[in-house]
Amino acid sequence: MTAGCWSTVEADARGLEFVLTAPVRDERFADLLGSTAYYHADHHLDLEHSLPVGEPWLPGSHCDHLLISLPYPHGPDLEHCPLPDGHARILRALPVTAAETAYRREHGHNALERCSTSTRSCRPIQGVHPSPEHHGAHSVHKRQARAGRCEAL
Repeated sequence: MTAGCWSTVEADARGLEFVLTAPVRDERFADLLGSTAYYHADHHLDLEHSLPVGEPWLPGSHCDHLLISLPYPHGPDLEHCPLPDGHARILRALPVTAAETAYRREHGHNALERCSTSTRSCRPIQGVHPSPEHHGAHSVHKRQARAGRCEAL
């Protein structure tokens, strides 16, 4: 998790921190979060934004982008962090593929969530909650999402 990022790009004593959940321990995740904080300082990331990583986040993975999402695996209590000098909102940096990022840009964030959770044949992005209307995804969406799904998650 980043620490202090919230104060570098804050408005009205409110800012963002980022958390990355990984299946293994690796020191390069600190660098990845540091790069995310640096990118945020110039590009003002927010919920549902994405950023390129430049390389797979794990060896053998196709995930070379991060999607900024709610910290679903950690529960809602982690998202809001009151601080003595302000408030930090903690969002998840979720590794995704370039194909998933392109799909989200074309169809929207909710469409990506619906597709990723609609059926067992469409492997879910770990931690993405289904929306109430998730059962209506079309098979073309399922095929497009499956084409770029992250194996490392």
